[in-house]
Amino acid sequence: MEKEDVYESDYLEKEEIFADLVNGVLYHGEQVMLAESMAYDRQWKKLRAAHEKERTEKSKKPMTSDEFLSGMRKEDKFIPVITIVIYFGKERA
Repeated sequence: MEKEDVYESDYLEKEEIFADLVNGVLYHGEQVMLAESMAYDRQWKKLRAAHEKERTEKSKKPMTSDEFLSGMRKEDKFIPVITIVIYFGKERA
């Protein structure tokens, strides 16, 4: 049986580190609002929990080692997170 990479999981559980990873991958290193990365984090945790439940119920389709380590199957997708900012203030000269 494959072993979970505990150190990697513990490392990514830290919100600041996960946010930096998302900023680096999705936004080419640009620092953006933490809300978006946390929304992706919630989606990832839900997918991971669903797959853990499948494993305990002896799912018909076993996970590959990559899928096991990431907690996601290859066909899993994130729902895009879009933030719209509406500014009602006055511009200063």
